[in-house]
This record gives sequence, C-alpha cells and structure tokens, in this order.
Amino acid sequence: MTQNAGRYSGDSVELDGQEVAGFTEVVAHVADEHPEVSLQTARALVLSEYEAATGGTPVAVPVDVVEGVDELIAEGRTEAPAQSEDVA
Repeated sequence: MTQNAGRYSGDSVELDGQEVAGFTEVVAHVADEHPEVSLQTARALVLSEYEAATGGTPVAVPVDVVEGVDELIAEGRTEAPAQSEDVA
C-alpha cells in the first residue's frame, strides 16, 4: 500500500477561494499514486471525498449550463426539480 502519496501536484486554479482541478485529472492522479486501487475505485473515492468536502454543492459549473437553464425557464419550467440521491 502506498504510504502518504502526497498532495496533488497537477494543474489547478483557485476558484471561489478553493484550489480546484479537473475531475478526470484528479482521478488519474489518485489511480497513479495508488496502483493498488482500480480506476473505478479511485473515481468512487474522489466522488465520496468531493461530497464530504463540498456537501454536494458544485464549486464550478460548465457555462453551457446557463443556456440549458435559460431554455427550461423559457419553457415555463420554473419549479426546482427534486434532488437525486444518485451520484454520477
């Protein structure tokens, strides 16, 4: 088992006071640093820690989401949908 593989050293930016990096890059980093963990497990662990660190609230959102929200509102869909318990 890898002992304290260390802090993430890939590309990151500061956003809303938090250091953030791309999801795929973070998962790849975890899998690379911990070869005893499968890529699928690394992904699940990153999602779990993300949920714990953020309470599930996204730190960043693809800007294309705004266009989708505008379309929903234009269609009269102004009620917030029920929150899903599933983690993508």
